[in-house]
Amino acid sequence: VRALVLRPTKKGCVLEDARHKKEFPSLVFNLPSEQNLLHKVLQLEGLQQVQVHHITGYVPSFYGFVHNIGVPYTVFIHDYAFFCQRVSLLGPHDTYCGEPALQQCVQCVALASVHTTGDKCTLEAYLTSSRRFYRAARRVYTPSQDTAVKMARHFSGVRFIVCPPQEDKALPPLQPSVLAGGTKRAVLPGSGLLQTAQARSRVR
Repeated sequence: VRALVLRPTKKGCVLEDARHKKEFPSLVFNLPSEQNLLHKVLQLEGLQQVQVHHITGYVPSFYGFVHNIGVPYTVFIHDYAFFCQRVSLLGPHDTYCGEPALQQCVQCVALASVHTTGDKCTLEAYLTSSRRFYRAARRVYTPSQDTAVKMARHFSGVRFIVCPPQEDKALPPLQPSVLAGGTKRAVLPGSGLLQTAQARSRVR
């Protein structure tokens, strides 16, 4: 089974395969200048599906990259970074902000700084990018009903599916689909920021 994980770096990202390091050494890309090269590498690897777990740490153009990569993607929400530039809904005094109106959010960010990749764009533009990203996703999962309610309040028209966290040992066995030519391909449920998987084996 092949699982490629994309992680952010200071200048871009690194593409890794932790289970097959000898066959697939880590590849480092500068973004956005080498975005097309990254796309080409993923195509050559037979990219089938993508799982997005976080966007924090990536350049702002990462939204468009995933959206235009040409394969369906699923989003797994772990925090509030898609609408809160401080990620955790904590105000300047590190207490719950109450999710106020946009103008109050702008003031909060100005006072307390940001922890996401949207520090070079306005909050309104940041929310617009997140909204487009969600609406184009095949599915969007949240870890709890409370999170789903919060997200729906900020992103109307998006269906948020509650999927509580599970222990790995409790997950059902992976059932890859069989494609023409005897090739098996599937997406793994791991915890990478952007994850793809490709299993290659001959059907016996």
